[in-house]
Amino acid sequence: MNENDANKMREQLEIQSKALSHLQKDMAHIKNYFKWMLIGTVVTFVVPLIAAIIIAPIIIGKYMKNLEGLF
Repeated sequence: MNENDANKMREQLEIQSKALSHLQKDMAHIKNYFKWMLIGTVVTFVVPLIAAIIIAPIIIGKYMKNLEGLF
């Protein structure tokens, strides 16, 4: 292997290193994006679902109590 081939290999290694560094930064951004998407999903779907499970029996109980006077 001559000096020219060694220099080409060093250049390719530097290019690959930069590309891997760029990919690592992109993956960190994607990870952060998915984390916030999960938080948004929990806030917009799961929390209201839990609230409905807790509040629905209370509302139904009051409604049924009001209907008792009609029968």
